[in-house]
Amino acid sequence: MSIGYGQICYWSKENGPMHLKHLELHGFKSFPDRTVIECANIGLQVFTGNDSSDLFNIFRFALMETRVRNLDCNKLVEMICDEHAYNEANIKIEHAETIYDGSTSIHIRRRYFRSGESEYLINWLPCRLTDIKNLLDKQISVESISVWGSYDRKRFVDLAPEIRRRLWDIPLGVKKKMKKLSLQSKSIWDKKFEMEWMEKQLKDLSKQLYTSNNKASIDWPENQVEYIKKIQHRRDSIIEEYNTFRESLERMEKEHAELQGEVVLLIETEFQRLNQVFIQQMRHWTGKSAKLVLDLNIPLISGISIDGLPDSMSLEERNAVGWAFWTACMTVAKPPISLVQIDSKLDEPHKEQILTILNELSPNTQILVFNNGSWTL
Repeated sequence: MSIGYGQICYWSKENGPMHLKHLELHGFKSFPDRTVIECANIGLQVFTGNDSSDLFNIFRFALMETRVRNLDCNKLVEMICDEHAYNEANIKIEHAETIYDGSTSIHIRRRYFRSGESEYLINWLPCRLTDIKNLLDKQISVESISVWGSYDRKRFVDLAPEIRRRLWDIPLGVKKKMKKLSLQSKSIWDKKFEMEWMEKQLKDLSKQLYTSNNKASIDWPENQVEYIKKIQHRRDSIIEEYNTFRESLERMEKEHAELQGEVVLLIETEFQRLNQVFIQQMRHWTGKSAKLVLDLNIPLISGISIDGLPDSMSLEERNAVGWAFWTACMTVAKPPISLVQIDSKLDEPHKEQILTILNELSPNTQILVFNNGSWTL
């Protein structure tokens, strides 16, 4: 194992509402033995050496990344050390506010076995992956963590506009609001479906009452009277429930419209800011003019395109465009945590720009830098 790390710390809890406290790991190819990585609260922390790329992927693994492509492997079993039956990552996250079970901190453990089975714990209690993801999403707001690998930068120019949009939605918090919009839409649809069923029931009951009344005589048997009363009572109950549902639906549709308007305004406002910063950063990183394009007629679903890029670009130029976008996102969204992977060879031409932006961001952000070379930051 060849890895070292240093840190420039700004110990200010007010500046960092959330931060990674430490990562404990073992059973990985580059880290077969139990290893504890302590993380600085706020500031710049640099991990260097040949194994820093593996450590970057392990942090992603610990934060419940399930897409193997983002973990730089074909199968999760490839991350397990040959001498071990499983690998394990325990990460501790601290927050300025209470986040779980009356505590401001939380331990999350993930184990992956060669058999393909997984084991998850929250504060040492067994749970499901869904439980952890819900916790990270709703209470800890893990979308505030920006993860940007060298692979992400190299392929950024070639990404589909919809994928590129997601890279911006996540640190900005739009993705979380879009999930809420989607859930609201489903609830509204379910409510309308139930109301349609009630309308059908009311029609059937009204038909039964009409038929019974036409056949009735002044000498109704007692059971016929009771039958009519039951139908009327059932109809009245459904009408009352239907009116309650209608009021609830109107309230839900109003809340949905308000949230949708809020999200659209957020997207339009923040995209303008993002684009302005991106244009500046493109000149800074590449010396070229380019801008981001978002169809504001359909802001909720429109992807992000890039206008002004040349048809043919070298890998180094593509990488620089990725850095320009990352810098713009960090400047606008200001996530409290950022994991950044550096390719010392590919990023060498932009070393000074990278060091400058990292130091500018570090006083207000917990930045973990994974450098596979020997840069001095």
